[in-house]
Amino acid sequence: MKQKYFLAFLGLFLTLRLLVITHLGFIDDEAYHWSWAKNIDISYFDHPGMVAWIIWPFIQIFGDVEWAVRLPGFLVYLGILFVMYKLAVDLFGLATAQLCLLLLFFIPLWGFASLGTMPDIPLGLFWILSAWIFWQSVRQDSKAWTPQKTWLWLGVSMGLGMNSKLTCCLIGLGMGLFLLMTPRLRWHLRTPWPYLGALLTFALMTPIFVWNAQHQWASFDYQFVARHQEEHHLDLNRWLQFWVLQWLFMSPVIYFLMLLTFVVGVRRWSDDRWRFLLCLPLPALVLFYYQPLMAAYKPHWSGPAYMILLLGAVELFRTGVPGFFAPRSPLVRNLALAFLLPIQLIYVPLFTPIIPKVYAQFQNAAEWQPVWDVSNEFYGWRELGQHLRDLQVEHLNKTGKALPIAGQRYEIVAQLTWGSGEKVWQLSPDRDHYLYQQTPEDLILLQGSSFLVVNDDKYPRDPMDAAQFSKCQKEEWPFYRGQTLARTFYIYHCEGFQKIK
Repeated sequence: MKQKYFLAFLGLFLTLRLLVITHLGFIDDEAYHWSWAKNIDISYFDHPGMVAWIIWPFIQIFGDVEWAVRLPGFLVYLGILFVMYKLAVDLFGLATAQLCLLLLFFIPLWGFASLGTMPDIPLGLFWILSAWIFWQSVRQDSKAWTPQKTWLWLGVSMGLGMNSKLTCCLIGLGMGLFLLMTPRLRWHLRTPWPYLGALLTFALMTPIFVWNAQHQWASFDYQFVARHQEEHHLDLNRWLQFWVLQWLFMSPVIYFLMLLTFVVGVRRWSDDRWRFLLCLPLPALVLFYYQPLMAAYKPHWSGPAYMILLLGAVELFRTGVPGFFAPRSPLVRNLALAFLLPIQLIYVPLFTPIIPKVYAQFQNAAEWQPVWDVSNEFYGWRELGQHLRDLQVEHLNKTGKALPIAGQRYEIVAQLTWGSGEKVWQLSPDRDHYLYQQTPEDLILLQGSSFLVVNDDKYPRDPMDAAQFSKCQKEEWPFYRGQTLARTFYIYHCEGFQKIK
């Protein structure tokens, strides 16, 4: 593709992306990470602090608006595109680099799931940046970096990546595997530079270590032990579900080409480029493909590893694979487009509630449940926040007492904080960020208080199951997108709070 056409397409897709991120409310995790930035800290229970650190300056300058929270994620996404482009050019040339970048907009995992500012966005940047820096040292041409420059910059990149998500360590294992599998490069391991780089990484991780030392190493326990014990048992159905989601998230043809990258890469093992593509993502893929077999999982965890495999997948499409398909096979291209183009319609429900209408054409509309439409999660919290403030004013006028707001899951607490603009209490024993934002002494002072406790139809929960009140009265508050019911909020007027069970 001519560079001017490529740049025109890139500019168009980036403009459309900006339009999307500036016209939507928050989903749960976006509100959650915004609330971290409102209580800025050196690290957090769920993840290290990078996502909050990059949001914080933007909301300080522009205020608490959706686009200000999403803008840092958009800028980091631009960084991912830039580094991905440079790595692809280094490995396989301009044409592969162009197609890789365009696919990052169309493949559902990266095109849709990266709209918000999530920890996975800076993780993705420092993951691919670390891969690019590492390649500069192992490449066999005049542009190769010295070990000193490579490993010190790697120490910085990996340190920033670890402050994004702890899983960044997995690409470090991939680099070690590449060195062990490449006899001409093993001398690196006999020099002090890799170890000095590792020390620099650990030094940059000081905020994580300090926060955890202050909180009984809660993050490490959660990330490396507790979350891997959720639903912990051999489950082939869960593992099959994981595989199906990988096919859908990556698109069937692209995912097939990624799997083929492993087969072809083994055959081309003597080529540093293909050995690089196999070794760097391998530790992450082994872990994340084993996880769903034995415990609960998140289908996007393998996303950073796929960025490296995408380079091989695109190169295979361009050059062909003897016995499978010819270079730039029209069949492969058309099959890929047959999925990637229609799937872009997933953006339509974000702006208009069309899914219930489509469902009604094929099924009994009376059976429709609003929670089936994920796009509803972007709506309703601001309006609910205003309704809760009205209830608070009414209560204050009647009794002369304040009426605090509470939730019982981190998603609900985050969205209530965002929608109401007030302090929201978590009245449940769940382990998350909010557990460290309220002390037992705070809760003692609230004994005997009345609360507005809020849940919704996605997370219906009786407040009396998790906290002790003298009584609770339920109010249903439906929210509509136009004439379409989008969700139902459950507002409990609870009196006589005593304790969390």
